Order: sequence, then C-alpha cells, then structure tokens
Amino acid sequence: MTVFVLATILVACGGGATAVPPTLPPSATPTLRPTLLPTVGTSVPLGSEARPYQVVLVPPKDSSETGTSLAKFLNDRTGLAFKVEIVSSYGDVLAALCGETPTFGWVDGWALLAAQAQGCSTPALKIQPSAANSVRADLVVRTVNKITAVAAFKDRLFCRLNSQDVVSWILPSIMMRGAGFDPANLKGTLEFPDTATMLQALADGACVAAAIPAGTLTQYQITDRSGPADITKAINVLATSPEVPPGGLMISSNVPTDVAETVTKLFVDHQDELKGLVEADQLVTASSSDYADFEKFLLAGGVNLKTLGQ
Repeated sequence: MTVFVLATILVACGGGATAVPPTLPPSATPTLRPTLLPTVGTSVPLGSEARPYQVVLVPPKDSSETGTSLAKFLNDRTGLAFKVEIVSSYGDVLAALCGETPTFGWVDGWALLAAQAQGCSTPALKIQPSAANSVRADLVVRTVNKITAVAAFKDRLFCRLNSQDVVSWILPSIMMRGAGFDPANLKGTLEFPDTATMLQALADGACVAAAIPAGTLTQYQITDRSGPADITKAINVLATSPEVPPGGLMISSNVPTDVAETVTKLFVDHQDELKGLVEADQLVTASSSDYADFEKFLLAGGVNLKTLGQ
C-alpha cells in the first residue's frame, strides 16, 4: 500500500515525464550570389556586311570610276561583302595590305616588293606589260671617252631629267651603287626638260653619262658641227638595268585561301570589271619567285626593300 501511494504521488507531480528540449531558431543559410562572367562579343564573320573584304587601289589619273560596280560584281559572284577603297598613293595601298582588314591591293612594282618584304601579303597576279610599257634603263656614255666602267664617273657630271625620274636617275643610281660606285662621288648632276635635249648635251660633252629607256637610243637624233650625226657613233650603251616589276595584285595574309583563289580567278576571267580602275595589258598568275632578280638588283644597290612604295 505504501508503494502504491508513492507511485501515485510521483505520477501526479510529473516526476516520471520525459523533459522536452527547447526549440532552437533555425540556422542562417548563406545567400548564393552569382559570379558575373565577362561579356563575350559575338564573332562577326569575314565577308559580312559588318566586316567586308576590301579592294584598295589607285585608279588612273583621268578616271572617274568610284569602284561601286566592282564591289557589286564581287558581292554578287561570291556571296560575300566587299568594299572598294580609292586611295591617292601606293603607300596607302601598302598600309592597307599591312593593316587588320583583309585586303586585296592593286599596287605598282615598288609597293609590291615592299609589301612582300614586310611579310604582310603575297603576290597573286602580275600585270604583263607590252614591250612599249616595260620600264628598264640603258646607262649611256660618250663613245669618245672610251668608258668601260662606272668608276670612270668619279668627279664628273651626270645628265638626268630630274631626281624623281625612274629611268634617268633612280635606276642608274642603283646601278652605280651595285657597281661599287656611290653617286655622291659624282661632281654633280645636270637636269634637262626631255630625253632628246639630254642626249644632245651628252654628245656635246656636257656630262659623262646619262640613262634612257632601254632600247630607244636609235629613236633620237643629234647634231654636231657639220649637221645631223649618227647617234650610235657618238653614244654607246654601257649597261642595262633589269625590268622594274610592273605591279599587280597583292593579297594580305589574313584573307582565307579559298576566298583569295576565288577572287583572283574572277579578276582574271572578268578583266573588263577593272576598266577605269586598274591599267593592265594582261593579267597572269604571279609568285614571289617572279621578282627575285629585281630584288637582288635592289639589294646589291643598297636599297631597303621594306621602305619602297612609301
């Protein structure tokens, strides 16, 4: 009975109940924050309206062509976007060829060699000139002086048209350096308004030598005290320069090969599309080896190929 009473009292007082732990607040969960990635621009494909290929050229002086029709022709035939840029100098074409925009550049021989030397483009087509348009120089001297070497020019006068003329000064000065003679060792230069007047002065002994278009000596006449004279007896050819490359099409290295081949073929097959923009008697396929001889000629004359055409 005593045990029963004690049990009853314990139950009534709650002594046998299991304690309930207090409810704790929930743990804070860190808020995730997104990591922002750098903006990635959409790649604009070559040949699209936003990133067209360009054709850069110097048109003939009397041309009024804008290049719009040529651009449309290339767009239609290739399905790609092209723009034609008309510039005022071959130095501008050279700058475009060595720039970031994929470029087809029509250049003269000097800019062609410079672009090739700078490694920013390769030749694709060359303009095949007629014999009349070929640029070479004959270095001519007075027969009576019996000159057989350029070294004989030292401390004597040289006849030329002007300091910028390719045939009468630029080519012969390179020929002099290539022969080991510095034009600075000339006594000086005399300038004339035309080749005929210059040759007469040479025959009269005003200077020791001159340069004229190769193969043209017999086209000129001179006179002596007794009247007309045989020019070939008074003047003879001492040396002849190689032909200056006539120029052509250079393609920058960032133009895809398949596009370069397609456009090159279009120019060859549709030369009439270049009318008023590019002067060419004939277009033929070109490679770097086509210009090796002239490059050697320039290097022998101390010319820095990378600065040509600028």
